[in-house]
Amino acid sequence: MNYDDEIEIPEEYYGVALEEKMPRVVEDWKKTVLTVSHKNDIPAMASFFSLLGQITKDFIRIPRGKNTEDSRIHFCWMQTSGTGKSTLWNFMGPVSKSLHKKINDFEGTGSSNSSEVYIPRKYDNFDVVEYTDAALIGFYEKLKELDENDEPVFERRSGSLEGNGLAHWDEFEYSGVFKQSQHKENIIVYLNTLMNTLEGESWIITKKLKEGHLMECMCQRSVWATTYIPKHLKSVIAEKGVLQRMLVYVREVPEEEQHDMRMLQLRQSGKREVTEVDTERFAKALFTLYKDVKARFLEVGEDPFSTITYSEGFADALINEYMKMRDYIKSSRPEIREIAQNFMTRINVQLLKLSVLCCIAERKFVVTPTHVRQAYILTQQCYSTLVEWLERSLKIQKSALVQNKSVVFVQEYNGMVKDGEVKDDGYVSKPKLFERVQKKGISRAQCYRDWKIIESKFENDTVNRSVFVRLKKGDDGK
Repeated sequence: MNYDDEIEIPEEYYGVALEEKMPRVVEDWKKTVLTVSHKNDIPAMASFFSLLGQITKDFIRIPRGKNTEDSRIHFCWMQTSGTGKSTLWNFMGPVSKSLHKKINDFEGTGSSNSSEVYIPRKYDNFDVVEYTDAALIGFYEKLKELDENDEPVFERRSGSLEGNGLAHWDEFEYSGVFKQSQHKENIIVYLNTLMNTLEGESWIITKKLKEGHLMECMCQRSVWATTYIPKHLKSVIAEKGVLQRMLVYVREVPEEEQHDMRMLQLRQSGKREVTEVDTERFAKALFTLYKDVKARFLEVGEDPFSTITYSEGFADALINEYMKMRDYIKSSRPEIREIAQNFMTRINVQLLKLSVLCCIAERKFVVTPTHVRQAYILTQQCYSTLVEWLERSLKIQKSALVQNKSVVFVQEYNGMVKDGEVKDDGYVSKPKLFERVQKKGISRAQCYRDWKIIESKFENDTVNRSVFVRLKKGDDGK
């Protein structure tokens, strides 16, 4: 079946949705995705913008004062295993492949000659499975023949990251970002580089090879990375900058919601639902947007800064949404605010890009405050879920720390009770308790530091100038 002929995309399909909703094509995409990846609204919308941002990147530059952004959205989705990450890709992947074929057929076999390297302008997907430098960014192969000066001949071999389309990590936890290894030590550098703006050449991945050649990897892909929530996520977020450059969505799915997801899957058992029509419908809709943006780009003299313009009130709308995010963390603990602040600058960049993409999704070229509010639907959810996860993580860590630090105090308290060093009401001398704790090899300074962490487990009483403590009921240290 020739879906290009069979499927018609009505003009109103790209119109504005109801107030505070995404453009109609995005809402339709989300509704369709949710039939295969249940209850994953935010990643569903992010997947649409990941595709749209990638295919329009050659025609758009987004000014930000003296800085410039491209339209690509790099998305990292961290969520409980078995809750729809792979199934979403099973829909998104075929759509992107069909879309890429349409673009490749439409454009022919053009090339980019950056740094005198011939790079085909072909769109494709790269599912990352091999992490060696040679596999990712390429190498120069030594051929058997010699040149006219009897010198070795080397031929350039492209790495898999090179090119256009999506770089897909289905198991991002093994990428080297969360746990580095000898063969993955450069992955953070490569990711940070390819996510740099496409304005200029800071996005080109370069490496000096031992043969003397300078390998340049021309990667203009958009990253789509999914993983369960890694154990050391908090330290990676706090210590490494790569996740701050992505739109991050982190969510622990409640047990009851996991049950609902499984029930939806079970009800579909034994039924076959054909997805080719939806795949081609969205591939064609996105291809229409590609042609629209390219036509506009040519109309303005191939100036990517003129493809999109911005209405009055656009910057004020961005400021308004930024202030909402700032207010969201005002009551958070200082350590949470510090981490969240590191993300906020990049979140503002994502908000800017998504506002432009919301405009394009409506087949328009003037970005308005409405498009900013639409974009905020996505960025706010990503930001708030990240903050909520950090707060839960900190609470759990603190609880575990209290439990660990309290063991010796509880043991020595119970020892004092057993030895009769206790008043009738269960209170023991605080200084004597500290003496017993320190005899276990804990320094005086450490003893006082630990006490500050666990003192909520004890009740205090003062008799004259003497201080006594009693273990609260139910706090047996277990």
